[in-house]
Amino acid sequence: MRGFRSLGVARPDAQGQWQFLGVLPLFDPPREDSKATIATARQMGVNVKMVTGDQFAIARQGAGRWPAPARERGVTRNVLTSRMIR
Repeated sequence: MRGFRSLGVARPDAQGQWQFLGVLPLFDPPREDSKATIATARQMGVNVKMVTGDQFAIARQGAGRWPAPARERGVTRNVLTSRMIR
C-alpha cells in the first residue's frame, strides 16, 4: 500500500469554466530536526505519539515506510487506525 498527499490542479478557460489539469503527488518527509526533538521529548519522559487526519496509507508512508529519512529522524512504523485504539 502506498499513499501520497495530492493536490488537484485546475484553471479557468477563456469562458471562465474550470478545466481540470491533473493531480500532483506531494512528498512530505519528516523535518530534519525531528529525531533530535523526539529524543529530547523522550529524555524528558514524554511518550511521543503523532495524530493525523490522513488516510491510513498516507500515515503509514510518513511513519517510516519511506526509505531511511523517516527512520533516521526517529519516526517508527507503528501506525494504528482509530478502530484499532477504541
